[in-house]
Amino acid sequence: MKFERLGWVVAAALAGAMAATGFQDNSAKFGTVDIKKVFDQSEFAKQQTEVLRNLGTSRESVLQFVNQYKFMKVEDARKFRELSIKANPSAADKAEIDRIKAGVVAEDAQFRALQTKQNPTAEDQAQLSEYGKRIQALGALQAQWAQEFDQEVGGLQGRLREQA
Repeated sequence: MKFERLGWVVAAALAGAMAATGFQDNSAKFGTVDIKKVFDQSEFAKQQTEVLRNLGTSRESVLQFVNQYKFMKVEDARKFRELSIKANPSAADKAEIDRIKAGVVAEDAQFRALQTKQNPTAEDQAQLSEYGKRIQALGALQAQWAQEFDQEVGGLQGRLREQA
């Protein structure tokens, strides 16, 4: 009698074990992760992108200003560049940048007046000649700076990629 019931108990246990394990999917599961997307959305990547953007923007604004006012004195242009590309300019630096800009804008008005003057004097001609020399010197300096800025931004971009 004991063996009769034992057979049913064993059969029920085997059926339960088969039911529990028989309905599981034993196939391998694979997934893909877009590492570039994960990295691009990381806080580190966002910070580095912002650093690179700020660096490029500051240098581009220097080149644009110099291109707009091509007759700047070379020493003023160099000082303007130095102060404008500083990572954290002080209040004195900002004041100096504003002083240089104001001087250049005032000279722009004088330059345009001389260009349109009907009968320029010898002094006016000399001043226009001086402006011409400045334009040539600043054009060469601007081309040099554009190349330096491209190398600087490209170098930083490369270093940031290596850090990632």
